[in-house]
Amino acid sequence: MSFLERLGLRGRVEDPRLVALVDQEADLLATLKEAEATLAEIELENRLLFEAARVLKPGAGLQAAGAALLRLIQEPLGIATFFIAQVDWERDLMEYPIFLEGGRLRRHPLETYSKNKGITGLAIEKREPLYVRALDPEGIALGAILSRAEAATGLIPQSWFGVPLARPDWDGGRPFGLVAFQVFPEDGFSPRRRELLERMARLLSLTAGAA
Repeated sequence: MSFLERLGLRGRVEDPRLVALVDQEADLLATLKEAEATLAEIELENRLLFEAARVLKPGAGLQAAGAALLRLIQEPLGIATFFIAQVDWERDLMEYPIFLEGGRLRRHPLETYSKNKGITGLAIEKREPLYVRALDPEGIALGAILSRAEAATGLIPQSWFGVPLARPDWDGGRPFGLVAFQVFPEDGFSPRRRELLERMARLLSLTAGAA
């Protein structure tokens, strides 16, 4: 509520200088609220990163570490879908130690890696994070497809962010898998949020056992 509104004078003051001051006040209040929201988000992300560093122990294994990470971030970050894909390059297989979809953990069948033409395989092949802002024609062109559960329920997380898992001391740094995050809003991962998830992915990479 502006100063004039608090006095019951909104719309009754004609002095342009006073109106301009009121508009400036509104702009300042909006900027302050935005700054407060940003600060709260930064504090949340810093806390989550600190907790991730505490719970993701080297050598813990991807399944246990993935479950710990999911418990940490699912509610505060609004994660709708979360999975870890692990590649066995020698056998050309991809398995999923943890796969959350539709509000519950599911068993995802083994896949032949070389036949995976979706965004998971694309991100692994490119060896860099991949952000799909929405399941629109552009996202579909990249290889995004609806799962059976999404097609059946119509509950479709729009934003997908996948980060390859790799360690420089293994196989020349070739990815051994990927961790993926999805949320319902379109363009739901800000640059700062993606940076946070990349850092968590690096921590997750350390939890894997020997290849």
